[in-house]
Amino acid sequence: MTDRPKPSPSLSVPASASEPTRKPVLERHAPVMLPVAHEGLTTRLDSQDLDESRRSRLRSRLAFIGFGLGIGAGFVFTAVEVALAGFQMFSFLLVFNLLLLPIFSLRMGLSFSRNIRAAPGPWKRPQLQIRTLMLIVAYVAFLLGLGVSAERLSGSARRYSTKFYVSNSQATFYAKISRHWGAEARKRRETVKQLRLGKTPDGLLPAVAEILRSLDADPKVTPEYRKSQRDSFTNMEERIRTMWERNAIVNGDLAEYHRRLAAKYNKARWRPWLPVEPDPPPPPNL
Repeated sequence: MTDRPKPSPSLSVPASASEPTRKPVLERHAPVMLPVAHEGLTTRLDSQDLDESRRSRLRSRLAFIGFGLGIGAGFVFTAVEVALAGFQMFSFLLVFNLLLLPIFSLRMGLSFSRNIRAAPGPWKRPQLQIRTLMLIVAYVAFLLGLGVSAERLSGSARRYSTKFYVSNSQATFYAKISRHWGAEARKRRETVKQLRLGKTPDGLLPAVAEILRSLDADPKVTPEYRKSQRDSFTNMEERIRTMWERNAIVNGDLAEYHRRLAAKYNKARWRPWLPVEPDPPPPPNL
């Protein structure tokens, strides 16, 4: 029996040396977990929320401060304008100033709040809340009620102002007429004085002066007729003088009457909330 040759022993390499060790798929792609300081992160988040709350309160505070300053400025501007121009436009000025100036001051406060921040971060526009809406509705209602009340004063002031201007213009007109009739009456008084002295004054009508000169120049005219004619013209001038003096007195009384009315209504238009006495009757014609 023939002996088979034994195979030569082959060199065997361990698997760990020839191939790299492969890890499971889930283990290879698992995220790397880094240690996180949970307490510090919570503290930072709470700090950011606190800073945002502070910024929100600061914006609201500046907005309300600006709105309040606008209301105060509206009252001051209205008082100055009323002191200069009177109460005729009081209601319009009050509503206009209390509507425009608070809105302007509110926007100024919001613009100013953008530059003041409690912590770095983007500026956020304040949101309209229910409380803010309630305040806006209450302010608009207050403004409307104030405007209605102010319109009563403005209406009274306009009515008194109209009566003041009418009475003042009538007083000026009657005073001018009274001065005119008074000057004419003084001229007629001097004319009557000259006629009684036997002279022919320059203030006579041209026709009357021509008649008197012809009577004085005509030798055929008797002295009695000349005197009777001169006395008739003298009496006529005396009646005209009396009538013009009466006109001067009547127009002077009317001027004084309307002057008192103008003074009363001038006082009333600057104080329209005070009661006004009824007008007295006008002076009677003489």
